Amino acid sequence: MPLFLSNFLFIRQFIPGQHGYLGQPGSVSLHIVSDLLIALTNYSILIILIYFVRKRRDVPSSAQNELEKIAALTTDISHALTDSDNLQRVLQQCTEALVQQLDLAFARIWTLNETENVLELQASAGLYTHLDGPHSCVAVGQLKIGRIAQTRQPHLTNAVVGDPYVNNQEWAKQEGMIAFAGYPLLVEDKVVGVMAMFARKPLTAQTFNLLSTIAGPIAQCIQRKRTETALAESRRRLTALIDALPGIVFSTGNDGWSMKYLSEGCFNLTGYKSEELVGNGAFSYLSIVHAEDLPRVFRVINTAIAVAQPYVIEYRIHTKSRQEKWLWEKGSAVLDQLGNVLGIEGFITDITELKQSEAALRKSEVKNQALVNAIPDLMIRMRRDGTYSDFQISKPQV
Repeated sequence: MPLFLSNFLFIRQFIPGQHGYLGQPGSVSLHIVSDLLIALTNYSILIILIYFVRKRRDVPSSAQNELEKIAALTTDISHALTDSDNLQRVLQQCTEALVQQLDLAFARIWTLNETENVLELQASAGLYTHLDGPHSCVAVGQLKIGRIAQTRQPHLTNAVVGDPYVNNQEWAKQEGMIAFAGYPLLVEDKVVGVMAMFARKPLTAQTFNLLSTIAGPIAQCIQRKRTETALAESRRRLTALIDALPGIVFSTGNDGWSMKYLSEGCFNLTGYKSEELVGNGAFSYLSIVHAEDLPRVFRVINTAIAVAQPYVIEYRIHTKSRQEKWLWEKGSAVLDQLGNVLGIEGFITDITELKQSEAALRKSEVKNQALVNAIPDLMIRMRRDGTYSDFQISKPQV
């Protein structure tokens, strides 16, 4: 078995990064199964059609031509669904394949905007290639496209002129339109879009059936791409939020608490790039912690984890420029389903100025107290509101 296929099937952590899948084994498995089902659906149609064409030599040439076009269409659609990460480009390739292989006048695909409950035109090929105009945004329930989405039922006809679904009958006569096929794009009975097309010739029952079959993988592709886009946007927002924090969001392993992830705030706080301090090599985040503080850091963390509690600790580090800084860190253990410790997640921020202010305050208090002690007679200090702050009585002379 090829190494790639072996990894694909048996390694739970396999993550196809170009699709932006989540790094959780369950999510990856779900996407893999979905992709395999789509591929099997597409290619099984192609294999059956090719087998039928080759074995049935008694089929009339016109029928063979149609079957060959259908086989070519299935191949083109299969390639389109897996060829790009851009949903609009995928759908455009699908409409172009429909027009080319089925000799249609034009074909279009809309996707549903759930927030506004309207269908938005994403792809158009053939007679009309523009994406603006009166059909660029169709409310669910309006026009033939909106009614298909509302009823969740396809509309098929080889008699466009006279069909009540086709509002512009004059246009249909002028353009010589004969057939129309419109399909709701459904994922588990949920509408994600509509696929529709016009032709200047009748469409056969085989073509109608094939289009119905193709609608399924296209709908699944729309849903998958939308999920990937939503996940990518969620991840982008989370990353932007983390990077904007005045400190470091971190994650460690359980191998002595070496850093596995440090947010971009690491550079401003330590002078090191995140990748310079990740891992447990000769140089790591732990290596910049002050040597006098490191045993206490380990003791506090290990004690908190032993009793399944979060911890808070203050300690010093040496930055890349050899500046000493005080840091405040709060973290808690990450556990698996069995309660085993996988690592630590938490937040680190700079409290150097606070520590310097505290030191300056203590120094000032000592100085003030020394001055008070040097005064030979009674000294009283009062607040602005007239109340006593404190007083000092000199010791009697002996």
